[in-house]
Amino acid sequence: MRRDLLTSVRRAMTRVALFADFVLAMLSDLIGGVVEGMQPILLELRRAIRSHVREFRPDLLVSTYPVFAFLIGKLQRKDPCLPPLYTIVTDSTRINPAWYRWPCAGFIVADEATAQVLRNGKVPEDHIHPLGFPLHQAFENLP
Repeated sequence: MRRDLLTSVRRAMTRVALFADFVLAMLSDLIGGVVEGMQPILLELRRAIRSHVREFRPDLLVSTYPVFAFLIGKLQRKDPCLPPLYTIVTDSTRINPAWYRWPCAGFIVADEATAQVLRNGKVPEDHIHPLGFPLHQAFENLP
């Protein structure tokens, strides 16, 4: 009985995962359009980013949210002297294409499986850096 239950649960989970992949694939093209369509709303955020970058003058920019690659890319087209942007992809294995839809200097990913998703998405190999997931050392030795 237990084995039948586990088999049924695995089948159901596989169906849910396949359905989720189907839905994400259908929505992925819309994501870019939604973000691009929000430009008037995002204008203020873009101005704030530009202001902070000018004030702090960092050597590079790091983002953990996909929409920032879009915003910073817009700024970099107008001002190529802005520092390069690196995106830390916090999704793993099942990655929303919004993460790599807009180019940046590099993508930091948790593992090779995640790196492969970006390769399949036509991200240049030299832009993919499987470095692990960045966590503070305090989390290393949790009980």
